[in-house]
Amino acid sequence: MISHDLIQKAIINKLKGDATLITLIGSSNNVKESQWQGTTFNYPAIRIGEIQQTPLGAGTGDAILKGSSLTFRVESYSEEASSRQVSKINNQVVSILFDAFIYGYDDSNANTFNILRIACLNMGSNLRLEENLWYANSYFISELHKTS
Repeated sequence: MISHDLIQKAIINKLKGDATLITLIGSSNNVKESQWQGTTFNYPAIRIGEIQQTPLGAGTGDAILKGSSLTFRVESYSEEASSRQVSKINNQVVSILFDAFIYGYDDSNANTFNILRIACLNMGSNLRLEENLWYANSYFISELHKTS
């Protein structure tokens, strides 16, 4: 299994690399892990969370140690009068991640895992959390394989 922190980092880096998304949210600093506890929460924002891994194969050995099924959620937030902005952000996130291949790196910057062919399980609807605060999320599934 791969550390959830490293998986979040890989997904965050993938999203931060998309110029259209960064234009929509104003800054790459607005893409963070869901448990980030900073002093401010700037809008619009994207959070990566609810990561789950299930080992592939049955039994023990390399089959179970080398790969896993991966699911994760991407949350989008917007502070606007309408849900249009959060919808655009969520749509762009799905566009970036759908069928994507992501290289994952450990803390020494060595490629130690790959996230293969991401699929969107569910693209949620826009929800109003407060008068001018909107939320949308999408769930994704993929396979995660160790490279070493």
